[in-house]
This record gives sequence, C-alpha cells and structure tokens, in this order.
Amino acid sequence: MRHSSYILGGMELLMQHAETQKSNIYWTFVYIRRGRGMYLLDSDLRALNEGDIIFLPPKLAYSFCSLELGDEYNASVDAVVLRFDEAWLSALGSIFKSLDKVILKMRTYEDPYSVEGPKWMKMSTVLDGLSSGNPAREPALMIELLDMVSGERDLVRILKASPSEQVTLTQKMEMIDRYIENNVYGKVSLDEIASYVGMNRTYFCLFFKKHYGRGFADYLNDIRVDKATSLLTDRDKKIAEIARECGFKTAPYFTRAFRRSRGMSPAEFRKKALNR
Repeated sequence: MRHSSYILGGMELLMQHAETQKSNIYWTFVYIRRGRGMYLLDSDLRALNEGDIIFLPPKLAYSFCSLELGDEYNASVDAVVLRFDEAWLSALGSIFKSLDKVILKMRTYEDPYSVEGPKWMKMSTVLDGLSSGNPAREPALMIELLDMVSGERDLVRILKASPSEQVTLTQKMEMIDRYIENNVYGKVSLDEIASYVGMNRTYFCLFFKKHYGRGFADYLNDIRVDKATSLLTDRDKKIAEIARECGFKTAPYFTRAFRRSRGMSPAEFRKKALNR
C-alpha cells in the first residue's frame, strides 16, 4: 500500500527488485512475524529470524531479492515492511513542528540497527497495527514509531564488529582460495571449508555463488577438469586413473563433469588432442 511517499507491505516489497539497493532512498523497517530468511547487507550475508525488527537507513546497500538469495529463503517469510522517503519525512515535519528533533535524529542515522529489549515489544505492536489495514490509525502509529526509533536505547548496531575483529571480504576469499589450493585434488568437505571460513553450510554456498559467480562444486570440478586436460595427452594413462588423480570419485562422474566443462567426453578430448 502506497501512501504519499511511504509504503506498507510484506516481504515481497523487499524482493521486488533484482538488484542490491545501492541507490536506496528509503528508511526501512522490517519486522519478521513468522519464518526465517536471509539478506545481504553490504558484502555480509545475514540471517533473518522470527521476531527480528531491523531498521535500515537510506543509502545503505542491502538486498532481500531472489536473484541473489533464491526464492526459497525469503518467499515464505511473513513480515511487516514499512518504507518512507525524505519527501514524506519533510512533509511530516512541516505539519508537526513538535517533531523537529525526532526528524533531525532520523536524518543522522547511517548504520543499520536491530531492536531489542522493552522497545521491541512496543515497536512490534506498532508495526502489527500498521499492517492491520486501518488507515485511520496509521498517522498516530507512524509518529509513535518515529518517536521510538529517535531514542537509541534498545537499538543495537548490526554492523558492530571492530575492524580488528571483522574478517573482510578479501580475507574470506583468500581463505577459501587457500583451502581449495591445498585440497583440490583430494577429499573436499563442504562442511569443513564452510567451518574453516566461519560460516555454516548454507551461508557458505550462497556466499560462494555470489562472489565466485557459480556453485562451489562446479568451480571445484572446473579446476579438476583443467588438470585432467593436461593428463589426457598421456596416452599411457587410463581415464579412470586420471579421474582419481584429479579428485573425482568415479569415472562416470568425471565424464559428466568433463562434458559440462569442455562440451565433449574425456575420450573425445584425448582423441582430438592426440590427432593434432
């Protein structure tokens, strides 16, 4: 529902754009009433849990969209979403002069916050009230919500790790590259590499696909296939032997992976390479 520069809706409101909100102009409240999901905040993949209330200021890069995360992660989440822009905030200030301090405080926020403590109970009630579909109550509830968020008590910065404690995106990718380099032709455990970089299995798979452009298994297989292409020029090596040496459990799996990567079977590649 759009009301003169503010919008009320559910999770689909945050999933309707397929790009990260780098040009975001809205202050956004998200209240997760039921379900669990995920979202991207700058380069960090974060969980949404039942009961969460998060506050995202304008200009902050975030995404709840299906292109990045997959429909299955957020589509079933029951959420209350409220978004409003500077035009609406300015109009409100011109009508209610007593809100000057509240509005000035809103404009100072640059970091994302979660809501906890006693304020969580009050804010969840207000957000539920806004989703009830009673337009007569909306103005009073909106003002109450702004008043609550203008006080920093019970607001906890989501990005609160200090630079010395926070592992950067570059460091995470370097750790992944190092693990792959050391284990690529042996047994590679998805759970083990996820734990190595401090993620759970699901987070790791999503992180890897976002930053490497493809799934972890496909990426690993392509490296192994690259090695296999050089070994296939040795006519004395059997294809099953090459498969094992390159980290493939079985020759049939090696053949499928090789065909996906090179558009031909290992035997066809060998024949073509040796006949040059």
